[in-house]
Amino acid sequence: MSRSLGDFVVHTAGVISTPDIFHYRIDEEVDSFLIVGTDGLWDTLKSQEAVNIAKNFSKPADAVKAALTLSS
Repeated sequence: MSRSLGDFVVHTAGVISTPDIFHYRIDEEVDSFLIVGTDGLWDTLKSQEAVNIAKNFSKPADAVKAALTLSS
């Protein structure tokens, strides 16, 4: 993301700095957690893989460590 901010050369190659924004109402009776990630995560893990990792941890930092282990 920071590469595309103010870098007019990459804009000519199609790199944009406009984020995708989604609105979602969290239902605490249905939703267990929220995964917020950049393309660094999504380029490495599939959505279901991220869910499988996240559901096994109560602390976000532990989930991140597990994801890093899988992606390396």
